[in-house]
Amino acid sequence: MRFMKKAAITILAMVSMLCLICGAVACGGNGMSAKEVIERYLLPQDQTLVDADFTLPKTLGSAESPVEVKWTSNNPAAITIEDKGESYNAKVTIQDEVTDVTLTVSAGSASKNFTVRVDGFSVYTFLDNYNFPQRKTSVKEDFDLDTEMTFQGKKATISWAIDDKYSTWIKLNGNKVLVTPGEDIVDVEIEATFTYKTDTATQKYQFSVVPLLEHLQTVNRYYSVTDYPLELSGYIVHVVEASESYGNATFYMIDDDFCSGYYCYRVKIDTADVAKFVEGAHVTVSGDVTKNYNGLWENNSGGKAVVDDTAKINPREKVYAMDTDLLAGVPSLLWHESTFVSLSGWKVASKPDTKPTAADTNLFTLEKDGTKITVRITKYMQRTQNQRTSNIATLEVWKRLERIQRSQK
Repeated sequence: MRFMKKAAITILAMVSMLCLICGAVACGGNGMSAKEVIERYLLPQDQTLVDADFTLPKTLGSAESPVEVKWTSNNPAAITIEDKGESYNAKVTIQDEVTDVTLTVSAGSASKNFTVRVDGFSVYTFLDNYNFPQRKTSVKEDFDLDTEMTFQGKKATISWAIDDKYSTWIKLNGNKVLVTPGEDIVDVEIEATFTYKTDTATQKYQFSVVPLLEHLQTVNRYYSVTDYPLELSGYIVHVVEASESYGNATFYMIDDDFCSGYYCYRVKIDTADVAKFVEGAHVTVSGDVTKNYNGLWENNSGGKAVVDDTAKINPREKVYAMDTDLLAGVPSLLWHESTFVSLSGWKVASKPDTKPTAADTNLFTLEKDGTKITVRITKYMQRTQNQRTSNIATLEVWKRLERIQRSQK
């Protein structure tokens, strides 16, 4: 009896194992059928109110055993499904009234429905989608105001008002703002009233009125005054990163007249323009302020960058000879921190006994006409490429330096 019982348990264990193996094979290796994968999927927009496009996946389940799916809408006038290659785009068209739309995801005979509520037009539709061009920028000249806005075929009117406390610097003249710069930066605001049908809503927009300065005076403030409105125009010297997933870019740029450079950190960009952010392209940066981060002047991790159609240049041809500035120790040395510079006639005075391996360590000391400067490895430039490439570059500089020292003896 004991033997029979043990044999029966062994047979049951083997049957159970075979069932598990067969089940795994039948379910594509992840233990779930297409129906189960679809049933478990939760659409983030389900039972929510939407007023903008959103993305729908083309596959569900695990990366090892993906289930290809299709999406349909029962109301294409409100939500249209567009095939974007690696995903679907749910294109949202706001309706006259809040409208329920059924989106169906399917794979073969398996399917699941979701209900998404498309927003109806209201005065806030216009307020939320309006872009005030001067918002959080620096202004020193008159500018025009919009008196109406069209969105998805509907139209709203816009009227404007300015509080009397700002009248020293900005005034209304019809649909134009008259700007009177002072000696200092002044933060001001203007109020917009949107009207759609019989409803109204108001929104205030802030911007700064800045002094009328010569270009070099403005550049000097970019390198000496924190939180100063930053408006840059020039050419990209080097791109650290342009990210489609994050919608921002980090890069070095040089001014239009090549008198200064600037480090731009995680500036917002249009994701469709990522490929435009290359060395030599012309770029403008607006909507941010200056920041001194551990001695490096940069933007305050915001603003917007736009690459235009201006002819590209080779920034490596715009090398600034900074010998005189170094010898004189003038403040304008800072202006060239993010550009290509050259040194001529300097002698290697000293270097560490071992090759530096970490960022922000001394590389060597140069001397000319009694002036000494220390050249350091910066973590900012080391991070523009992968660490292995940076270390190889550092090693190559170190070898060249040793040859220079030997030749000077």
